[in-house]
Amino acid sequence: MSADHEREPAGHRIRAAALIHSTTPRGLAVLLVEPYGPPGLRLPGGPVAPGTAPHLALAAGVFQQTGLHIPPPVRLLAVDVPGPGADVAADVVLLYDGGSAYHTAPVTLGRDLRAYAWTAHGDLEGFAEPYEESRTRAALLAAETGTTAYLADGRPVTGQTGQTDRAAS
Repeated sequence: MSADHEREPAGHRIRAAALIHSTTPRGLAVLLVEPYGPPGLRLPGGPVAPGTAPHLALAAGVFQQTGLHIPPPVRLLAVDVPGPGADVAADVVLLYDGGSAYHTAPVTLGRDLRAYAWTAHGDLEGFAEPYEESRTRAALLAAETGTTAYLADGRPVTGQTGQTDRAAS
């Protein structure tokens, strides 16, 4: 490591998350997990160590968290960056298509998780924090349309100004 590199300010951390879906009796659902700490469900995933490919870190992280084997996902659904004024140490989140799993497949919670839920698309509002809900809905839309979403704090970035949908309205 060069002396110049050591003096650079700490930057954003990278997290990777997987959109794992299933067909349940209630319809299409996504797998959400709840870590210990602040309450709220979110997509499974975790930090990406420097020098590690995000999709490989994600496959390993999902296995550690849930016991589910997913192939290393290569389809990037969304990139969520910190919005204006965010803490410089905030996470950049890469959301990948984690494929499908049977909702009856056994989920073995890792030591950092307290719960999981297969959550119907229409029920996300009641289970996830607003930014997680928005982030998950954007990833679902990207999966359906074959696009990649660019988000700031979970909200789609629109137009030339780079404002989020909430800021633009």
